[in-house]
Amino acid sequence: MYKYSNITHSYSEALFNTAKKMNLIFKILEDVSALIKVLNQSPRLVVFLEGPHIDNSEKHNLIDTVFKGNLPDILTNLIQLLIDNNRIEYLSEILEDYQKRVQYYKGLFPAMVITAQELSFTDKLKLKACLEKFTKKQLQITYNIKKKLIGGLIFKFEDTLIDYSLRGGLNRIRRELELASLP
Repeated sequence: MYKYSNITHSYSEALFNTAKKMNLIFKILEDVSALIKVLNQSPRLVVFLEGPHIDNSEKHNLIDTVFKGNLPDILTNLIQLLIDNNRIEYLSEILEDYQKRVQYYKGLFPAMVITAQELSFTDKLKLKACLEKFTKKQLQITYNIKKKLIGGLIFKFEDTLIDYSLRGGLNRIRRELELASLP
């Protein structure tokens, strides 16, 4: 289900549970998304926050200056706590994990479909309906194109990988032929 460390999970779970108690899950989600965007667009900020040679008091001052009043206290407190515990390098993972927790809370499960070419809107709807029936879950599907597949599709969901691609089929046939003993 998750690909992150125990540290990430612990902080993300604490953030989610606190937001839930405060009835702010979706408000925090909006702010988390905005914060992720800021971190992605400001690599110098990330380097500053993660810099071991920079005093924590300077990092706290920067957080207060930049984020106080712009982010809810729950998030600025999280950032301050991560700085104090020398775990600020986990911030992006924690925020991404929070987003996933909210998706699961809403009953949406991430999945990926890889095809050789772009699917039409109608094909995506039909495929989504079939995959939701198969998984018995409401899916939030990301579609990717990989021309090397030749045709067909690959479906990834949680720990499941289903390869119905033409390339995958050819590879299976090749493996079987390699294992077959010839007279």
